[in-house]
Amino acid sequence: MMVDERLIPAAFEGGAFHPMLPAGRSSGEVSFGIESIRFHSEHGNFELPLDRLLIEAGGASERLIFFKHGDHPQAVMHTPDRRVLDHPLLLQNAGLIRQRSRVERTRRVGRMVMSGVLSGLVFALAMLYVCRDPIVKTVARGVPVDLEIRMGDQLFKQMMISERLITDKQISAQLAKITEPLVEGISDKRYPLKFHVVENATINAFAMPGGNVILHSGLLLAAETPEEVAGVLAHEIAHVKQRHGIRGVLSSAGLFLIAQSLLGDVTGLVAVITDNGSFLLSRRFSRDFEREADGHGWDYLLAADIRPDGMIRFFQRMQEEERKVHEKLKEVTPVDVGEGALQFASTHPATQERIDALQQKWKNLPTDQKFRTFDLNFTDFQNRLRTNLHTNVQEPDKEE
Repeated sequence: MMVDERLIPAAFEGGAFHPMLPAGRSSGEVSFGIESIRFHSEHGNFELPLDRLLIEAGGASERLIFFKHGDHPQAVMHTPDRRVLDHPLLLQNAGLIRQRSRVERTRRVGRMVMSGVLSGLVFALAMLYVCRDPIVKTVARGVPVDLEIRMGDQLFKQMMISERLITDKQISAQLAKITEPLVEGISDKRYPLKFHVVENATINAFAMPGGNVILHSGLLLAAETPEEVAGVLAHEIAHVKQRHGIRGVLSSAGLFLIAQSLLGDVTGLVAVITDNGSFLLSRRFSRDFEREADGHGWDYLLAADIRPDGMIRFFQRMQEEERKVHEKLKEVTPVDVGEGALQFASTHPATQERIDALQQKWKNLPTDQKFRTFDLNFTDFQNRLRTNLHTNVQEPDKEE
């Protein structure tokens, strides 16, 4: 291919290595004479004969052109300007033309390899993003269960600094009549499930990684049957068993950390989990996690012979109460209606889609299926709970 000589500069910006240069190297210019290639700089000049000159590509991505000579092994000059390969003095020398072709071929191969590596990396990252949820689930299995339990116990201790734990033995015994059959029906025994009641008027319940399940007194007083409480507990236990807290941290940790953990290095992951305890307490689970907790919670209830439609009734009540709060917010300030009283609805939004899915599950059950009856006077349980509250809680008026 003919090259327009007018496009070839007289000198090419570059650098050199030579014992006479300060620290053995210097930047400068590379140019051609009739029989030699020359290096010019303010620190010194030298030249190499064109006869038996060696041309090589090197540096990052083969972007530099190096000139060497067997008779002068300590002298090397280089330039990043690839136009140097089109200099007329190189194209007039058969030996240098062959070397030029080899350098160009090496560069093309390097580009192909780099392009392949980059394409593979982009593809791997794309697949990691597309398959993020199943990959996160796989990586979460590598998190030691005892780490979850220790972290959950530590978070529970921190939370109790600002909460009042209700420790009445009779209340605990009454609550156990709901929790014990539920836990006995769950085959996954990795986590020591522990149930706690705290004095808090908000209608809320949540589970920490490792098995601590917290019920607010407001939720227990808002429920109408033991089956509703069991439905909420089954949902929360599913969050524990499915490791949603850890998976939530993983999902926010970034693709690099997920990939690193997938390859077996979980040190960075453990550090992220340990440093994100507050996130686990303030989390809002994804809709996928909520649907997953609904499904597994439903199965836990059936395994324990507990009527699962209590979960539906509680979700429906929270949905209706949330609607009422939103209506009142249009007329008064949030403080007037006690904004935050429905924390369960805000952190576990009972969308109509989820309620419809549970109702379909209920319709699919055999019509003659039998369920247990709780040996619990639920009204007495709620009254006992009220007497243990520091704040005087009046029994709500029942609608006729």
